[in-house]
Amino acid sequence: MTTIEGIPDRSPVRTAQGRVSWKSRGLLMALTLALLQLLNEVGALIAIPFYGPMAVDLGLAPGQVSWAVAATLLAGGASVPVLSKIGDLNGHRRVLIICLVLITAGFALSALAPNFITLVIGRALVGVVAGQALTIGILNDRLTAPDRRKAIGIIAAFQAVGIPLGLGLGGLLIDAGASWRTGFWIGAILTVIGLVATLVWVAESDAKIRNAGSSRTVNYGGVILMGIGLTSLCIGVNESTTWGVFSGATIGFVLSGLALVALSFYWESKSRHPLLDVKKAFSTRLLPAYAVFVQTGIIGLILFSTVLGWAQTSPTLLGYGFGLSLFLASLLFSPYILAGFIAPRFTVPLLQKYPAKWVQLVSAIACSIGIIVIYLGYASIPAVVVGVLIYAFGFTAMVTVAVNVIAAEATDEQGAGTASVYVSMALFASALGTSLYAAAISAGHAPMEPPTPANYEAGLLIAVCASLIGIVSSLLLSSKVRLSHVESGH
Repeated sequence: MTTIEGIPDRSPVRTAQGRVSWKSRGLLMALTLALLQLLNEVGALIAIPFYGPMAVDLGLAPGQVSWAVAATLLAGGASVPVLSKIGDLNGHRRVLIICLVLITAGFALSALAPNFITLVIGRALVGVVAGQALTIGILNDRLTAPDRRKAIGIIAAFQAVGIPLGLGLGGLLIDAGASWRTGFWIGAILTVIGLVATLVWVAESDAKIRNAGSSRTVNYGGVILMGIGLTSLCIGVNESTTWGVFSGATIGFVLSGLALVALSFYWESKSRHPLLDVKKAFSTRLLPAYAVFVQTGIIGLILFSTVLGWAQTSPTLLGYGFGLSLFLASLLFSPYILAGFIAPRFTVPLLQKYPAKWVQLVSAIACSIGIIVIYLGYASIPAVVVGVLIYAFGFTAMVTVAVNVIAAEATDEQGAGTASVYVSMALFASALGTSLYAAAISAGHAPMEPPTPANYEAGLLIAVCASLIGIVSSLLLSSKVRLSHVESGH
């Protein structure tokens, strides 16, 4: 039930203007949406160790494995803008529920897959990740600005916690000899848990009420072009290591993708009911917040792959590495749990006192310091753990700031649409990080030979360079963005 202006709402869980009380329902809703983010991280990361056994069981060629991995990113790029606009017009919760049903079906289909085609379809359904953008639409309508900041802090904390849980659970299953199908069934079960929690504790936004009785015609041309463009970009970047960075196919897909994305923004800028405020999206109030997710997308894959790869390398056989099992190697990321619970407790109060620019900058500097510590000390377990802790703290704080800025700058009518850009940028950056890591780890040695220390150093050096994105974007963020001054309605 929602509150309509002029009609008093006697429900005990609602306060003025359709907001829900934090103590009676808001906290439960925030925890549920945070749980969805945690389960999303676990479901994505638990699958990483299983692609090798999966390829053997299904007889997949290396190129087919690559497409199975890419299917999730491609589906996300194609679906996020469209589903976000549908949510802004017809209700975010109902679209979120549809996404969770599709993700559950995707995990189940992946677990049952008898062949490559079925597997790709299943992995594509798992990529319907518009829920992250839809969450912003719900929070903007149902929580006051101070409560929204707390909710986003909780969501960022759960996201950080989900990273070591996903890696650890995948490692535990692999070390225990579990089938890759078991991993996907676990993903399905976790998503069902999130679906039930959403049905019970997440309130619908006011999108349907705002648009009730409207005779306006909705034009989805722009978001469809954006979806196709993002898909083309991801294909070009993902396949660049196979086709060649400067091959005609790679350049064609990348340039076509960029052109379509640019055209989609132009189309939306001329639309009566655009996905987002295009002018603001490219302003210093929003673009630097979006850029944060380019950094996190690139670094995430490189950091996980490099540290896990080095940690599992046997020093007895090759003279370097830690010789750990996958599960023990995943424990190197356990500092994310500590950072997840501590960082938002500091970040949210700071956002109420200082411009977001400076809070994001400090967080970005912490990310860079953490990555540099790992780069310089990757051969030492204590150095890696310390570096991961510093990076995880900066990562969680920076995401908390950026998402808060995006939510505060979004209008009520464009909550999910405004947030969809950061989700799409994160997907593209993940594809870019995958390609950069593949190029670094395979350079200078035969395909069947193990990576050398120089390969791992090259991967981490790319991560160090990528960490500068957060610092530069923070410096560009307008100092006029003060979240303490944004209390409602935008």
